Amino acid sequence: MAMTWDYTSSCSAGEESPSFAKHRALIPRLIAELGSEEYLVRRRAETQLIDHGADAFDDLQAAELSSDLEIATRAKYILYLIRVQWVRPNDSSEIRKLMTGYAELPAQSRRDRIARLAALDKDRGLGGLCRITRFDSSPKLARQAALAILGGVENLSAQTPDFSEIILQEIESAESVPVQWLRTLVEQLEQPVRVHQRWLSLIDAELKLIEQKADDVELATVFSFMRYHLHLSQRVSDARAVFETLRRRVDLMDRTKDISANQFIQAIDFTSIEQFIYLIHKQGGTTQMALAFGAAWAIEHQQWEALQLLENHYRESFGSERLMLYLSAVAQGQQGREQEAEEIAARAAEIDVEKAELRNYYANLISELGRHDWAEREWRHVIDEVPATAIASLTARYSLASLRLHDRGEDREAADLLSETLNALEASADVKRRLLRDPRSRDTIASLQTQRSFYLACDAEAHGDFESQRKHLDQAARYTSEDPDVLIAKYHLKGADEDYRKVVRGQIVAVCRKLEFSLTKNPNDQMSLNHWAWLVSNTEGDFRKAVKFSLRSLQLSPGSPSYLDTLGRCYYSAGDLENAIRYQREAVKKHPHMQVMQRQLVLFEKEFAQ
Repeated sequence: MAMTWDYTSSCSAGEESPSFAKHRALIPRLIAELGSEEYLVRRRAETQLIDHGADAFDDLQAAELSSDLEIATRAKYILYLIRVQWVRPNDSSEIRKLMTGYAELPAQSRRDRIARLAALDKDRGLGGLCRITRFDSSPKLARQAALAILGGVENLSAQTPDFSEIILQEIESAESVPVQWLRTLVEQLEQPVRVHQRWLSLIDAELKLIEQKADDVELATVFSFMRYHLHLSQRVSDARAVFETLRRRVDLMDRTKDISANQFIQAIDFTSIEQFIYLIHKQGGTTQMALAFGAAWAIEHQQWEALQLLENHYRESFGSERLMLYLSAVAQGQQGREQEAEEIAARAAEIDVEKAELRNYYANLISELGRHDWAEREWRHVIDEVPATAIASLTARYSLASLRLHDRGEDREAADLLSETLNALEASADVKRRLLRDPRSRDTIASLQTQRSFYLACDAEAHGDFESQRKHLDQAARYTSEDPDVLIAKYHLKGADEDYRKVVRGQIVAVCRKLEFSLTKNPNDQMSLNHWAWLVSNTEGDFRKAVKFSLRSLQLSPGSPSYLDTLGRCYYSAGDLENAIRYQREAVKKHPHMQVMQRQLVLFEKEFAQ
C-alpha cells in the first residue's frame, strides 16, 4: 500500500525537521544499499527509505539518474510509493480544486494546472506552485512552476515578508535545482537594489545541461530563465548583468543553431521585432541572428550601456553586418545622436542585398523600430528593381503607400502606386491566375484593391468631394468588408443620410461580433483585440471594453507603437484625456516619423488644454 507524508506538520521555515537532521547521512547510505547484491539488504533499504518519506525525496530523485540501473529503478519505484499530500488544510477551495489529484494527472494537464495557478492574482497560487517546484517528479515541470513564481514578481521591494515566508515553509531544506531558484529569489528580495550574483551561476548550470542534451531541461525554459534575469537586471539598472545575460543568450543560440525551425520558434517567445530578425536570418542565411536578438532587446528596453558593452564585445559584427549596422543606427538615433545615426544607416544601405524579399524584411524591421524614413529607401529600391507583378513589389508598394505616402496625406500618389501593380496584373492574365491560386497572394491582391479605393476616398475627402468619397469607400468595402479604417471613414462620411448611417452602424456591430467570436476561440488574438478596440473607439460602442481589449493586446505585445496608438484613442473616447495623452506620447516616441500619431496627440493635448 502506498505511503503518505503530511508535510503540513513539518517545522517552520529555516528549521530542519528532526528526521531530516538525524538521518542526513543515513539516507545516502540506504540508497547505495539499493544496489546491493544481497536481496535482504536491498529490501531493508527500500523499506526504510519509504518510512523516511519526503525526507528522502531529493536524494531519491537524484538516484533516478544513477549509472547503477538497480538503484535507479528502485529509486523510481520508491518515489512512486511516497505520496505527497498536495492539498493543505488551509488551502482555499480554489487551490484545493487545482491541486487535488495533481500527481495522477498526465504531464500536459499538470502544465495547465501550473498556468492556472500562475494566473491567480495576489499570489493566491504561490503555495501550490511551491509544492510543484518541490515535489513534481518531472524536473521540467518543477522548473516551469519555479519560473511562474519568478515571473510573477514584478516589484522586488513591494513583496511582503509573507511572500518569502510561504516559499521557505514550502521548500523546507530541499536542494533540487528549481528549489535553489526559489531560495535565491528569497535572498534577492532581501536585497532588492542589486542583482544577486548567484543567478548567473544558476543560468550557467542550465546552459551546461543544454550542452549535454540532458532530459531535465527544455530550451524554452532556459530562454525564459534568462528573460527573467534580463528584466530583473533592467529593473535595478545593472548594465553589466544585462550584458552578461545577453552574451550568454547569444552564445546559447549560436550553439543550438542546428535545431529545427519549429523547435526554435517554440523556444523563443518572439516579439514583432524578433520576428523580422528571424525572417531576415531565414532568407539571408546570416549567422548573426542571435546577436541581433540581443541588440534588439537592448534597444526596445533602452539599455544603452549594456548595448555598448555588447557592441564592444562583438565589435567586428557590429561594424560590418548590414543588420547590426541598422540596429546600431537605430540606437544612436533613439539616444539623440542623429548625425551618427544617419551615417551608420547610410553605411548599412550601401551593403548590397541579393533578394528583394530580404530587403523588404530589413525595411519592415527598420519601420517597426520607428525609422520609416530609412525603410522608404529600401521599399523604393525594391519597387525600382523588381517587376510590378512580383510578390516582393506588391509587399513594398503596400508598405510604402500605407506607412509613408498615406501618412503624409499623399493619397493620390499612394493610390497610383498600387494601381501600377493592379493594372499590370490585369494586363497579364497568366500572372494573375498564378497569383490568385495562392491564398496568401490572393489576400495581398484584395488588400491592394481595398487600399487603393480607400486612398482615393481620402483624396476625395481632402478635396471636399464627398460623393466621390462615398463611391470609393463602398468600392473598398466590396473588396474587404471588415477593414476597420474603411468602416470608420464610412461612419464619419459627411453628407450621408440616416439610412446610410444605419447600415454602417449595422456593419460595425456585425464586424465586432465576428471579432468577439474569434476571441472566444483564441483569447490571445492580438489583431482581433486591436481591431475591435480601434473600430469601436473611433465610432461608437462600449469604450470601457475597448480600453480593456486594447490593454490586453499590449500585455501580449508590450510596447507595440500601433497598439499604444489604439490605447490612446480608446482612453480619449472613454473621456480619460490624461491617459490618452500618456499613451499617445509613448506611441509617438517609438514612431516619431508617423504623422498620423502626431496629429492624434495634438488633438488630445488641444482638448486637454481647453
